[in-house]
Amino acid sequence: EFKREVKTPEFIRMTSAYVARKVVNLARHPRRSVIIPYWMQPIVWINWHFPWLTDLAVRGMVKKYHHVP
Repeated sequence: EFKREVKTPEFIRMTSAYVARKVVNLARHPRRSVIIPYWMQPIVWINWHFPWLTDLAVRGMVKKYHHVP
C-alpha cells in the first residue's frame, strides 16, 4: 500500500494563537458563523451557491496531486 504524507500548504496554515483569538472574539461578539481565515469567505460563498463547482475543483486537485485515474 502506498502512503504519502500530505503537507498543508503554508498559506493555509493558522497558528493556534490566531484561532484562539478568533474563538475569544466570537465568544465576546456572538455571530451565527465565523470563517477563518478571512480570505476563505469567497470560497465558502461559491461552495454554498455552486457546490458542483467546488466538487469539480476538488476532484481535479485530488487527481493532480494523488494520481487518481
